[in-house]
Amino acid sequence: MTTVFNNTVTTSISDNYVLTTLMHRVTEVKRKVKPIGETTIIEITHHSPFLIEGYVDVSGLDTNDSVIIREYIADKIYLIRRIDGGIDEPMLRLHSKIIPSNTSYKVTVEWVAGTPKEIDVAFIILAFS
Repeated sequence: MTTVFNNTVTTSISDNYVLTTLMHRVTEVKRKVKPIGETTIIEITHHSPFLIEGYVDVSGLDTNDSVIIREYIADKIYLIRRIDGGIDEPMLRLHSKIIPSNTSYKVTVEWVAGTPKEIDVAFIILAFS
């Protein structure tokens, strides 16, 4: 049996065990970014725990273009990825991760070669209460 009440889902698995899941809100962020220097794509600070996942579309890079994508958690670099134009994988997926409360999260893009162009980015954020 599953019950939904006041943003909480309670599921009875057996007589001795009940699973309660807190739900809050889902936010979708879609935008175009034209990097100048290291440009912030998304930044989240001072929050409750959340789950985030996203992608950066680099399909518009020409063969002489290069970008660096950086992902930061708690102001420390979690991922650095250099992407050169003409690649076989035109989308960089930033996999799902759960960020604890009051832990900062940021993604940046830096155009390092070629002519800067707009890049499409999208994120889904599920904030827990």
